[in-house]
Amino acid sequence: MYVGAYILAKNISRHGVNWTSVGAYNAGFKQANKKNRLKYAKKVYRKYLDLLGGNREVIIERASRGERI
Repeated sequence: MYVGAYILAKNISRHGVNWTSVGAYNAGFKQANKKNRLKYAKKVYRKYLDLLGGNREVIIERASRGERI
């Protein structure tokens, strides 16, 4: 878990607070990975909207059980 936070923090430090940095956490910054980077960023954004939309408790409960969300 700490390694993931480190990688994301490093991406944001180098490239700014943006969805490209979030997507690069999963796919890296190579131009060839642009499609996968965008796909992952959209997935994270949808989860973010779920959290804002009132599904927060359900998501937290599922995550705490180790389920994939």
